[in-house]
Amino acid sequence: MYKDRADGLFGGGSYSEALELYTAAIGMCQGDGGEPGEVRILSRLYGNRSAARFMMGMYRGCVEDCDRALRLDCGYLKCLGRRGKALRELGEFEEATRKAREDGKDSKEGREEVRRCEVLEGEFRRGRDMVRRGEYGPAKNALSNLVRNNKSPKVLMAVARCELGLGNVDRASRLSLQVNRMGVNGEAMEVGGLAALMNGEFERACMMFKEGSRLDPDNRGNQDAGRKGRMMRSVWEVSIGQGEKDG
Repeated sequence: MYKDRADGLFGGGSYSEALELYTAAIGMCQGDGGEPGEVRILSRLYGNRSAARFMMGMYRGCVEDCDRALRLDCGYLKCLGRRGKALRELGEFEEATRKAREDGKDSKEGREEVRRCEVLEGEFRRGRDMVRRGEYGPAKNALSNLVRNNKSPKVLMAVARCELGLGNVDRASRLSLQVNRMGVNGEAMEVGGLAALMNGEFERACMMFKEGSRLDPDNRGNQDAGRKGRMMRSVWEVSIGQGEKDG
């Protein structure tokens, strides 16, 4: 009963309400130790709930439900593809490939999902490695196809670093802001701070580096950039003071 109502709500775009009913239906099932038919029903309920979570942008929960569904029924290939999509939306391309290889090697559809994951993982890795080498133009081109269909923070930040390296400060700043709107991100604070620094906004830059270090203490980028920002602010203050004195 819950499942039928949930399916109707999902079909009508009421994903939050559908999710609640799928959760209620899951709670009423026996679980892994039930009869084969009941196990299959439970697998489908997890699969349907994963779809609702995906549509709501709850990608981590979607992955968890797909894992549960596939443990109950390894032939539930619809969940294999959905899990891959959710992991890619999280920017976890290597994990998407690893999981697809584990669960998809024994079917044609699974092998196609493996190839899809491998291609996208390769595109991201190439672009990311070019960024690290300072090859910003080629990196932006390498990431251009990926970013059209993927707005994960990791992809957007790779593109933001390309824009920053190419001197497109406003674009880098906008991408950092876009990522922070998804949830404040240490790397986005770093890149946004560097963009502010390049615009001469020393106070704002230092504030962003400080917040980035608080969010991600292991990110050396914020610490190094913060020191550079404070030094540049001090030089600027001295130069302003000297100019006023000379005037």
